[in-house]
Amino acid sequence: MLSGHLQATVQRCAADSTDWIVVAQDTVYYNYSGQQSMEGLGTIQGNVKGVVQHNVLAVNERGIPMGLIHQHNWPRQGAYAPAKESQKWEEGLQAVNEHLRQVAQSKKVVVVQDREADIFAFLKPRE
Repeated sequence: MLSGHLQATVQRCAADSTDWIVVAQDTVYYNYSGQQSMEGLGTIQGNVKGVVQHNVLAVNERGIPMGLIHQHNWPRQGAYAPAKESQKWEEGLQAVNEHLRQVAQSKKVVVVQDREADIFAFLKPRE
């Protein structure tokens, strides 16, 4: 569903006149507790029912959005829940490396995330 948007994002990043592309990763929690008839929701915090969404957004150095590089939605429990929720950081970084590889040959690309990404599996050197 995001493939067309992703292609346009990569094109905007490549065509942008600035020297830096900043890619921010963060997680959003959607509260659907008021939607009693919805199925497939997990518990996101305490007894709050909803879903989790992790976004990876590219902006230029002036803060102008270029678009999404990656997006993943899931409930915290059930068949679609990841084995380890912390893998979202790695998936985001892999998406940046895959989709902005060509852009990084002519621009500097920096990935930014909050301290929730401060986990060894994400920060360890790649072999």
